[in-house]
Amino acid sequence: MDHIQDLISKAKNKNWIPSLFFVALIIVGLLIYKDYGISWDEPVERLTGIVNLNYIGEFFHIRWIQKDSVLSANSSLHLLQYSDRYFGPAFGIISVFLERLFRINDEQQIYFFRHLLNFAVFIAGVHALYQLATRRFSSWKMGLLAALMLILSPRLFGESFYNSKDLIFLSVFCIGLNSLVSLILKPTIRRALAHGLISALVIDTRSIGILLPALTVFYFAYGQCIHRGTIKKSLVIILVYGLALAICITLFWPFLWSNPLGHFVETLGKFSKWGTTQVAVLYLGELYQIQKTPLPWHYVFTWMAVTTPLLYLIFWGISFAFTGWQLIKLKLAILKSNDCLQDLLFLSASLGPIIAIVILHSVIYDGWRHLYFIYPAFLLTGLKTIDWIINSQYFSKIIQKCFVCAITLYLTTIGYWMITNHPNQNIFFNSLAGKDWNTKFDVDYWGLSTRQALEAIARIDNRPKILIYAGSIMSLNDSIKILAPEIRARFEVTTNLDVANYIITNYRNVLTDYSQPPHSYELVYEVKSGDEKIISTFKNPKTYSQLEGYSTGDIISFARGTPEAKLLGSGWAYPEDWGTWSDGRMANLVVPIKNQNPKLIEVRFKPYLPNKGAKQIFIICLAQNNCKKIQTSNKGFNSIQFNLTDKNKVKSIDIAFIFDTPLKPSEHENLEDNRALAIGLISIAVK
Repeated sequence: MDHIQDLISKAKNKNWIPSLFFVALIIVGLLIYKDYGISWDEPVERLTGIVNLNYIGEFFHIRWIQKDSVLSANSSLHLLQYSDRYFGPAFGIISVFLERLFRINDEQQIYFFRHLLNFAVFIAGVHALYQLATRRFSSWKMGLLAALMLILSPRLFGESFYNSKDLIFLSVFCIGLNSLVSLILKPTIRRALAHGLISALVIDTRSIGILLPALTVFYFAYGQCIHRGTIKKSLVIILVYGLALAICITLFWPFLWSNPLGHFVETLGKFSKWGTTQVAVLYLGELYQIQKTPLPWHYVFTWMAVTTPLLYLIFWGISFAFTGWQLIKLKLAILKSNDCLQDLLFLSASLGPIIAIVILHSVIYDGWRHLYFIYPAFLLTGLKTIDWIINSQYFSKIIQKCFVCAITLYLTTIGYWMITNHPNQNIFFNSLAGKDWNTKFDVDYWGLSTRQALEAIARIDNRPKILIYAGSIMSLNDSIKILAPEIRARFEVTTNLDVANYIITNYRNVLTDYSQPPHSYELVYEVKSGDEKIISTFKNPKTYSQLEGYSTGDIISFARGTPEAKLLGSGWAYPEDWGTWSDGRMANLVVPIKNQNPKLIEVRFKPYLPNKGAKQIFIICLAQNNCKKIQTSNKGFNSIQFNLTDKNKVKSIDIAFIFDTPLKPSEHENLEDNRALAIGLISIAVK
């Protein structure tokens, strides 16, 4: 009976609600983590992890790392010469280590795994925020509200799956703030060691994490003044923290191993002058090439204002004013409380970095993502207003209940927007952005929606080979990696607009509407948020109407001015009067076939042989099991014939070339021609 009464008592206390909340969050993550595309930074972050892990394998002579085929494929990149060696590698090392430990080899599965791991770290950050709010306001309800407000911040929630820089840093910085407050309120050697370890992980994620030790020293001293701690004990705590911090920073960052202090100072020096991006930034309708024209000082403030839920901004503003009023009116009395200490910590952590960026003219681009780490402190500051209104004697119970209902309604509308715009939460703008925000600001600068465009093309076009063209600044080659293998194999990226079957644009740096003259392409797919375009896909009618298919007896010429030149995929130079040279080590093309069964394909070509005794060796394949290796030193016209044995009706024939020794005219004929030539494709005969 007593046991049952204990259970009833616990249920009444509702201690199970936070646990249920986080279980629900985990379930949501497991249901949707495969829905997102690949961001610009993910392949680079993975490569950084690989380079660091290879260095660890070399340093400690770890055989399984040295023998791993995926890792060894990048063994030529040495960490001490690697361009991104200055970026904190903590998450990169852990994620790549787990990827290789679990033997995840398919690219799609690799990025799915990374998205899941990214979200797992975010959950840890959300839990740290829950603990911070619960401790500060002595209420698990306020803790859950803080966690919910972070989750219902659309951009940050979406990026929690794929932003392996800024969202990982936000999460570990929030964990660091939590361990700092814990250390201040109850300083022990054990907590100093734990905070030193966490602070090192923060710095080894991003070097700007040195802000956390600075906050630690200042607010720990502040806390000791409040609690009247002994100087000796305080110095011991700080000394233990400093030693743990220094050791762990070096331990978790392989670049520092050979010269800890020198390389760390070098890293800080690099980032104090950092700010290189070749991409122009769209701000308030104007394009800024930030290497030449600095962004206005208000760039960060504007981006925060238009991309943060409006009510959160209002709460922070009121809390800022309220804290200032308390300091002026109550003076030293308020400074002696733990609540004030935490409020000032959260306020300085949320406002200080912004002020520093404005004063130092630091370069920020792609919104305010470089400052995402201040957001948990921003929310904690805003919660002070909510707590004051709910618990203040100045407001009646009716007003307080109406206030709670208003917050609930607002959070519900944010949640509804996130669901209806899934998985494009990263393009959230509030009402302050006004209309036509896609012409004022960079929208999908991560390139996430490209995956949706590619999958839409695969659904409406069943051809085995599809040429796609980037109509704006995006990385199609990276976006393809997260597609299913059978879909991924069908896409080829081309830099030739005329031969592309589809043009994809997210309008970054290029506002061209390809459905209008002079292009007049057909719009076949579009993603919108309300009336604002995020990404559009256009079909090139020339690659369909003029090339409906070939029959037996047709000869397909690849000379300049012929429509057949549009059949050429990647790996070809420009058409000339006689045909088209290959350019590089690989090339491909697709021959559409009318509704019949050709029996033979004949490929006519001439090899590039600039010197006497030169020869060309290459492999040509019509399918994986229908390949021929060719070796020729005949300067004249050559031909290769393939018998087509497939009894089924074929809609197209894919032809792939792999060249062993392409040669550059600039190196063999004293010509200003840096193309890597192997063969010149003249024609293909269908028989």
